[in-house]
Amino acid sequence: MKSFFLICFLCISGTLAARPKAETKEECYKSSGLTADDVKAVKSSSLTPEQQKVLGAYFVCFLKDRGILSDNGHFDIEASKKDIEPEHLEIAQPVLEVCGKDEGSNALETTMKLLMCTKEKSGNVLFETLDLF
Repeated sequence: MKSFFLICFLCISGTLAARPKAETKEECYKSSGLTADDVKAVKSSSLTPEQQKVLGAYFVCFLKDRGILSDNGHFDIEASKKDIEPEHLEIAQPVLEVCGKDEGSNALETTMKLLMCTKEKSGNVLFETLDLF
């Protein structure tokens, strides 16, 4: 009986860890208030301070839900690599190795540093390639 419960627990844990990215995005759009105009502003590099806050909230939600970011601001580079499709990892890995090391004092600060560094190193390439919006 103990084995049965252990197997059930492992199956449920695996299912939760493998939550579809689309569900994460939908939930984080709602909780952060991110709009299509905000996404366009990211791609054109014309974010207002308010849009920066919304974008930060979206990515904190997204990264935490994916198991990549902790509440205290630790960005798990290895977990992020596992969440990326293998065909895109070659493009993403060099940016993650550089940008993922600059952590802040909390989840939002780390996320903003990561976003600014990623934008600087890859422009919009990673945002579009990794289907983050």
